[in-house]
Amino acid sequence: MENKTAVIIQARLTSSRFPNKILEKIGNYTLIDYLINRIKSCTEVDKIILAVPDNKKNKIISKKIKNNNLIFYGNENDVLDRFYKAAKKYRVNIIVRICGDCPFVDPVL
Repeated sequence: MENKTAVIIQARLTSSRFPNKILEKIGNYTLIDYLINRIKSCTEVDKIILAVPDNKKNKIISKKIKNNNLIFYGNENDVLDRFYKAAKKYRVNIIVRICGDCPFVDPVL
């Protein structure tokens, strides 16, 4: 199998401390849009996937981000399972995990 690298972003709207944080705007863009755009400039990434808990509240994410083809809905209570199944679905074998509320991640790193 050829190596295929994906950045899998853990994203959800159901935080108890700051609900909907990833959809908050800085200027004209949401935090998740900033993060996705920064990752797109990384030359070593083949795929960007949002790993989102599968529940009614989080379905809003697909309406709010610019490219909802990036979204994988998985187990709400098991993050590892969600990541594993997202990687399996998109046939990636190298995973970089990033939290969805970290919009200023350095794409070079």
